Amino acid sequence: MRNLLGYAMKAFKEEKAIVWSGSGAAIGKAISCVEIMKRRYKPTHQLTKICYRKVEEFWEPLLEELDPLVVVREVPTIHILLSKDPLNTAEPG
Repeated sequence: MRNLLGYAMKAFKEEKAIVWSGSGAAIGKAISCVEIMKRRYKPTHQLTKICYRKVEEFWEPLLEELDPLVVVREVPTIHILLSKDPLNTAEPG
């Protein structure tokens, strides 16, 4: 996480905005990274979107007489936009 934060902080110095995304178990890490950056760079403006991402898993059977199995899961995902410039206040999130 430290390497990723170092890269993101260097990029945020040069750019006006950065997007953090996390899916599944990585949602907490994405939020932690955003909170660390918000403490370091003030003032920042934040826009958060939460959605689900479809993941298809294909399982081949161990026995030949069985059919292949396809499992479709919806994994929670978060996208967080951090900006140095004010964002649209009419936008929810």
